[in-house]
Amino acid sequence: MEREIRVPRQKRSIEKKNNIIDAAYRIFNEKGYNNTNTVEIAKEAGISTGSVYAYFKDKKDIFIEALKKYSNNIMGTMVSEFEEIPIDEDLSNVIKIIINILIENHNTSKNLHDEIMSLSYLDEDVKKHFKILQNEIMNKVLNQLEKRNIKVNNEKEKMFLIISTIDALCHECVYNPHIYFDKDIAIDECAYMIKCLLMINH
Repeated sequence: MEREIRVPRQKRSIEKKNNIIDAAYRIFNEKGYNNTNTVEIAKEAGISTGSVYAYFKDKKDIFIEALKKYSNNIMGTMVSEFEEIPIDEDLSNVIKIIINILIENHNTSKNLHDEIMSLSYLDEDVKKHFKILQNEIMNKVLNQLEKRNIKVNNEKEKMFLIISTIDALCHECVYNPHIYFDKDIAIDECAYMIKCLLMINH
């Protein structure tokens, strides 16, 4: 018989589950998915291993929640920054600000990002949740662009190209910088390219 997973409803139970996710987030980022076990997560969260299994099916279930936390951190930071940037700000500057936010996010969660990317190719459950979260980020960005009176045609295709381009730039800046590579120039060129893509309507 399949074990029943508790759905927290009281404040204390919700906090306990969130503590487990926060602990897992830190350990996955430090040690990676394969080098982490639920005993370590429980110890980091300050609870028993049995309590972890009261809220999660297994380690992968916890990892998916850590993935959601990672994505929510990105979305929360992006949206709050968007809201702070004046509506009449030049689009190139807006794009550069967002690129720098994403580079910083990659920089502070290097290992976790690597684990998420690897498992999104190897594990069907992680892949499914990763695509859902990617779509949420895309919709948040489109919503912010609409607030600036920027209507994007072929939006799904263009956002795919934009997200892929920015992700590649983040990887180059954080994981694999070359001597010949000027980060600031690359960000400027990337912002210009994205601006042109967004403004072309045909």
